[in-house]
Amino acid sequence: DTTVSAWHGKGSLTLTRFDVAPWFNRPDRPSDISGRVDFDMDLELGRAIPRGSYMFNGSHAAYVGYEGDNLRVRGTVTAKEWRIAAGTGTAYGAAMTLAAGSIKLASPYGFHFAGTASGVDLRALPLSIPVPHVESVLAFDYVADGRFVDAYLLGRATFAESEFIGSRIGAGTSGTIDTAATPIHYAGEGDVRHVDIHRYGEALDVAWMQDPRYAGTLSGHFTVDVQGSDSASMILTANGHLDQADFFKGTLADAAVDVTIVRGT
Repeated sequence: DTTVSAWHGKGSLTLTRFDVAPWFNRPDRPSDISGRVDFDMDLELGRAIPRGSYMFNGSHAAYVGYEGDNLRVRGTVTAKEWRIAAGTGTAYGAAMTLAAGSIKLASPYGFHFAGTASGVDLRALPLSIPVPHVESVLAFDYVADGRFVDAYLLGRATFAESEFIGSRIGAGTSGTIDTAATPIHYAGEGDVRHVDIHRYGEALDVAWMQDPRYAGTLSGHFTVDVQGSDSASMILTANGHLDQADFFKGTLADAAVDVTIVRGT
């Protein structure tokens, strides 16, 4: 409709490797989008990016170094952000659903996502995502806030049965992570089984955990709060019920436990 200022468009488009960089006037932020989009938008030609509602059903979408496949997404675009009302898809081998989400349309491209994920192997995620890239098969409900440029992540998750570096995470276990904090801050509460301290140390590159004196495994219900990851900076406090631990050539079982580790002690 050309009678509308800057034009209005409504219909369907089939996109093949569509690049949004020219819309944003940011050649350093290309995209690669293939699929069908149904839209009802004020096109804002010559003034701004299009605004209005959309529905996307696509085989692939990539932007700012991140990508997904088999995507079904619907929502709206405003002057400041891309909003997602609902969505499903796969990303890096994991199945994802979105109950809500948004991405700011200006650098540093802040985001908010809430939904579920299953089959997540952290090793498959891009290195720019600030999480430990270690062996895992995770399933969880999540809320994630952060940004894509100068990336950080503020995340909360409640897990279904999962695996992390060979150990088992019980259903209902919850956790948080804040990579914007210096040092990194993370916490959790729930049931874990067969945590191998040496294996964790190797995977997470924590030297003290690889000390032969601390070889062993543990299982139980714990509440843990940690700042930092290396022995010089880490502050860890934990308490809970130790079902069983095999350490120091012996076994501890059915024990109430409080642990504090402060800057190498």
